[in-house]
Amino acid sequence: MTEPFRILSLDGGGIRGAATAQVLIELEKDLERSLYDSFDLIAGTSTGGLIAIYLGAKRATGEQIVDLYSAANGRRIFDKSFWDRALPVQNQPKYDGQGKRELIAQYLGDQQILSVEKKILITGYDIIQRRVAIFKSWGGSDSQYNPTLREIGDITSAAPTYFPSIESSEQPPRWLVDGGLAANNPGMCAIAEALRLGQRLEDIQMISVGTGIPTRHADRADAIGRASQNWGGIEWLQHGLIDHLFAGNSSTCEYQCATLLGANHVRIDGPLAFAKDDLDDVSAGNINNLKLHGCEWYEQKRPQIQALLPDHRRA
Repeated sequence: MTEPFRILSLDGGGIRGAATAQVLIELEKDLERSLYDSFDLIAGTSTGGLIAIYLGAKRATGEQIVDLYSAANGRRIFDKSFWDRALPVQNQPKYDGQGKRELIAQYLGDQQILSVEKKILITGYDIIQRRVAIFKSWGGSDSQYNPTLREIGDITSAAPTYFPSIESSEQPPRWLVDGGLAANNPGMCAIAEALRLGQRLEDIQMISVGTGIPTRHADRADAIGRASQNWGGIEWLQHGLIDHLFAGNSSTCEYQCATLLGANHVRIDGPLAFAKDDLDDVSAGNINNLKLHGCEWYEQKRPQIQALLPDHRRA
């Protein structure tokens, strides 16, 4: 019997990665070995990209990943500069990115991606060439110039309107932002690479983790829908155009992965009934609610997960 090729795919979603981190703690409890040893390929975008690097390059445990999403770390990442706080109108990125860069450097460091033993795949987006950027630890695609993990982490988490775009260190340089614009759910990128590596589709198994489905406007759906007929550029931005782009391509990828893999694909995600859907609400209460959602979503899918990974379950 052919050994399954197991993929862990992690969506973007800012501080909502706290829910993902809690899912990984619950998953680790059900495995006989570490998260690192349980998957052949770990793919991530944005906040999921940071987790994928931390897990795949630093062998982080579930507890360590949850610690990454502390309220203190959240405040460091989403920290406005003096001028950002002083100016009454946002005419530049909401955050200057300095705190984010410092935190990424602390956790991920200057190791270069081609020296990472585990297969990790991280997405970015090239705003000049208008195409996805794929950073792989086994080389090829956009990894050829061998960037550091902290550069890739900075790129994949540079969400437009929230953080500045990133100038790559390659020559000539490229201008890159959050991979969520192209692949907020990196699952299909991971499947494509698994097939390129020689895996058969029927041997691929995937656990895909989302960062929650917004519910705060559900009670005003008709009113918002009618109002949207008259939205222009400013109104679309005010009503979460970037969030729609992320959610739209993520749900498309979920459909594609489920169609291709069938029962070999488990999606862990759910409505944000208590936590806020803002990418940058780093209050301790909101982070705790996100973790509670992670536990809830995992329990709902636990039977499918255990069926998918029967040889990894605890006795």
